[in-house]
Amino acid sequence: MPVAITSPHDRFASLVGEWKGSGYVEPNPWGPSGVTTCTWHFRLGHGGCYLIGDFSDRREGGFRFDAHTVLTVDPLTKDLLWFWFDTYGFPPLEPYRGRWQGAVLDVEKRTPRGAGRARLTLDAEGFGFDLAPVSRTPL
Repeated sequence: MPVAITSPHDRFASLVGEWKGSGYVEPNPWGPSGVTTCTWHFRLGHGGCYLIGDFSDRREGGFRFDAHTVLTVDPLTKDLLWFWFDTYGFPPLEPYRGRWQGAVLDVEKRTPRGAGRARLTLDAEGFGFDLAPVSRTPL
């Protein structure tokens, strides 16, 4: 039976399009820290069941980080599941998992490399994205 579109799916349409901005990457084990210029391209997939994203991060010195993401809804729990495939090459053993909290999509994941948190914000002030470790201790 096809997936039923639910209220968490309805929020996907508000993110469709291109979003650009800049920020700062803190020191980390996977790439250089510093000022970054980022671009997100989001589109709906399979009748709105998925939000498909392509992320591009450019830093001084020619460093690139690119990711392809798929966001969907767990039909049993209604949690949002966000799978990342990126140029660091680690397979998505577990998706980020979370929920909308007002205008913020707040998700976390735990892998053998540690725990991380991601936030997407879309409100009257615009679009925001934050990705940060919660713990560098493997779980």
